[in-house]
Amino acid sequence: MSSRGHSTLPRTLMAPRMISEGDIGGIAQITSSLFLGRGSVASNRHLLQARGITCIVNATIEIPNFNWPQFEYVKVPLADMPHAPIGLYFDTVADKIHSAYTWVKARRPIIRPNVGFWRQLIDYERQLFGKSTVKMVQTPYGVVPDVYEKESRHLMPYWGI
Repeated sequence: MSSRGHSTLPRTLMAPRMISEGDIGGIAQITSSLFLGRGSVASNRHLLQARGITCIVNATIEIPNFNWPQFEYVKVPLADMPHAPIGLYFDTVADKIHSAYTWVKARRPIIRPNVGFWRQLIDYERQLFGKSTVKMVQTPYGVVPDVYEKESRHLMPYWGI
């Protein structure tokens, strides 16, 4: 989700600006023109208007675009699964989003793209720049992006119920 107009990123990382919208997370202001939220946030017209949001990137299968006339919609119909072809949408969405993963993670720590999405992001970065800044590494809990390596050292095995 973004506001119209592009601004430069602030010089320093600011503390997360969470706007409560329920239990886990709600909506986070990433930059002056970029917000990130759960799918249900897109159904809260009042919150969207109050934040000056004008474009919604809907990266879900289950939540429809509401097609309210005051918002531009970009539909990215993806399941949050490692095999989902997120790479098909990079060019479309890249024109709307100008922030890096680490910037988003600093403001909304709950985000964690799955391993399949990471592999596609790494391939996309390699296509664009001829190299990648993230690599996949083996941990006791499986292969993870190296940006998760430090936090995965403290994980305990979870086998489910």
